Amino acid sequence: MFRRLLTSDLASLLLRVGLGVIFLGHGLGKVEHGWGSAWEPLFSPETQLIIAWTEVIAGALVLVGLFTRLSAALLAGLAAATGYITLQYVPFIASEAHKLGANYDHLSVGAEYQFALLAIGLSLVVLGGGLLSLDTVVGKLFRRKAAVAESSAQELDLEPVGAAD
Repeated sequence: MFRRLLTSDLASLLLRVGLGVIFLGHGLGKVEHGWGSAWEPLFSPETQLIIAWTEVIAGALVLVGLFTRLSAALLAGLAAATGYITLQYVPFIASEAHKLGANYDHLSVGAEYQFALLAIGLSLVVLGGGLLSLDTVVGKLFRRKAAVAESSAQELDLEPVGAAD
């Protein structure tokens, strides 16, 4: 148990904190502009809202480890999409892109940053939240409630719902 905690669970925690803080921070920065609808003229206000609030909500969920796999998959999808868009303007590694003009200040790196976020997100899809997550706490609560309900039904000699079919 202790060895597992030191390996995959600790790795999951570190990946969750890193990805969650990055996306939550970026999302909150976007939400400051028209509640998330006015931070990038390249996208429609509706698209901006979806991106900004996905970053905030999924980032927070990944950070605390709740619905980790789903939230990490959403963030990995955002990272893949932004990486694709970035590659339309600069190479994979483009540390000199900021010299192209004021509109490219946010592209002082290439798509390698989004690739790293994609890799972290996909790693969390595979690993899950780990023992140090709300996924684990919530899962234990639901299993405990299910076990209590099942034992109560057995004591009362009741058939489980749907068993009569």
